Amino acid sequence: MTESFHFATGLGTITFAPFNPDTDHLLIQPWVSQAYAAYWGMQNQTAAEVQANYRALLDKPKVGVFLGLIDGTPKFLIERYAVETDPIAAC
Repeated sequence: MTESFHFATGLGTITFAPFNPDTDHLLIQPWVSQAYAAYWGMQNQTAAEVQANYRALLDKPKVGVFLGLIDGTPKFLIERYAVETDPIAAC
């Protein structure tokens, strides 16, 4: 997916831009290695390992990963997937 989506809000302009594993892994590696991100299990992963994980994720059908930007500054990450095809469906 190559489209970006923009929304004007009281916080500023929020943009959802497609995640590019070739470049964006360097940005998010510090994010996913934080204690608050323990759920994703990437605390001790190198940037190359994070890149490989997101490449593998994006190879799955019905999956999307987006950087969330506020006024052009990256602030968050969103993953979209089909719950019925994910292990979480068994919960």
